[in-house]
Amino acid sequence: MASQLFWLIATLEVGLSIGFALLVNKIPNLRLTDDDFRLARSQRKDNWLACAVIWTVVFSEGCPIRQALWFVGAMLLAWLIQRTAHRVRRVLRRA
Repeated sequence: MASQLFWLIATLEVGLSIGFALLVNKIPNLRLTDDDFRLARSQRKDNWLACAVIWTVVFSEGCPIRQALWFVGAMLLAWLIQRTAHRVRRVLRRA
């Protein structure tokens, strides 16, 4: 059950991150503000963190604390989803 929850949250996070990237790419370069660049930079850092969490879980096969890694990873990815959703709302509100 914990693994299914983790992979569901991981899939949601990746999908939302891709959606944010596509949304920012639709804004013409002439209309991009410093805030847009800051949001994109912070999203890129969050994407690297999500990758690290996902790969940690993938490579934890046989680890005695794998259940804990799934739980902590799911919590961290849920937090990253919240941050990405906030960025999407800010871009949509401005558009």
